[in-house]
Amino acid sequence: MNKGAKYDIDQFRKLVLAGKTKPEIMKEMNIAGYPQFNSLELRLFKTDKKVYEIASGSNKGAADNVVAVGPKFNITIPKKIMKKSNFTKDDKFKLTFRGKKIILTKIEE
Repeated sequence: MNKGAKYDIDQFRKLVLAGKTKPEIMKEMNIAGYPQFNSLELRLFKTDKKVYEIASGSNKGAADNVVAVGPKFNITIPKKIMKKSNFTKDDKFKLTFRGKKIILTKIEE
C-alpha cells in the first residue's frame, strides 16, 4: 500500500477481477461510503490505464432493462440492450409465459 493511501489498491483490484459487486467490495475492505469507493475506483483506473466494469449489486440499473408494451401490443427491445446479447435483428424467438414473466427463446434454424 502506498504511503498515505487508506485502502490497498492491489486488494481492490483483486476483488474487482473476482467479479465482486460494489457492496461486497465495500464490506470486505471496510469502505465507509460511495465517495471513498468512487475515489478508489478512479485510482485503479488511472493506475492500470484501464476501465473495469464493477457490478452495482443493486437494482438501480434495472431500469435500463425496462421495456413497455406499445399501443399495438408490440414490445421493442432497445438497441442498447440488444448490444449486450448475441442476437441479431433477423433472429426468431418462441414466446412463452410463466406467471408474470415473458420468456423469449431463440429458435435455432
